Amino acid sequence: MKTCRKCQQDKPIEEFKRNSQYQDGRHSSCKACNNRTGRTITHTAWSQDRLEQAMENFPDWKLIDPFVASHKPVRLECVRCGNVVKPEPTQLGKKFKGHCQKCQKLYKGRQLIAALLRDGHFPQFQAEDYQNKDVALPVICRAGKPFRVLINDYMGERAYRPKHDCSDCDQPPIPKPLPVQEELDRLEDYGYVIAGEYRTRNDKTFGYWVKCGHYDYVRPRCILIRRAGCQTCQAESQSEDVRRGLWAYADS
Repeated sequence: MKTCRKCQQDKPIEEFKRNSQYQDGRHSSCKACNNRTGRTITHTAWSQDRLEQAMENFPDWKLIDPFVASHKPVRLECVRCGNVVKPEPTQLGKKFKGHCQKCQKLYKGRQLIAALLRDGHFPQFQAEDYQNKDVALPVICRAGKPFRVLINDYMGERAYRPKHDCSDCDQPPIPKPLPVQEELDRLEDYGYVIAGEYRTRNDKTFGYWVKCGHYDYVRPRCILIRRAGCQTCQAESQSEDVRRGLWAYADS
């Protein structure tokens, strides 16, 4: 006989499961207590109400077919593009995450068209023509010559600009001149006077510093945003600090 740890009843040794971790080779609780406290898996039956409740998590999709069975696919329509998919009710929230592939393709196609237009090219396709990243699409360059382009050429971390047999398009587009009188005044307030051609704040411009008289070739944004100073003076001060450190080390 053995006393159960849970129900505190004396039962025959056969009522306890074998377990080599215990001294007597039997479990501390009886089989009835283990079955009573074991994990019970309950399956909630699918119904029309449960299907409609699950569809509340997918506001971009509209339910077309009524509920038939949990293993029968139901038709869902995208409210944005009208794309129709047929997932099973048990796949909602698991295999079906609510992403519309057609909407994602349209979004990537519009991004590619915008990137080409920024570079001065003329896309010969619509956003609906984009299928995947491996399909090349027709484009006409700024010089009027046709070529084909992949989406990875203009988007992503490894984006680059394709080169073709057009010497005009190999050169970057010239930025349009902007009203920069206010920026020139601000640069003079910071002690930098433009002596060359000024295009944009991102292009390096030739000029000189009023305080030290050194000529420099810097981007205006480094002065306007980061308050950068004369690079020659900074290099001289750093070298002077190095000399002082070496002299101090030699004297010691």
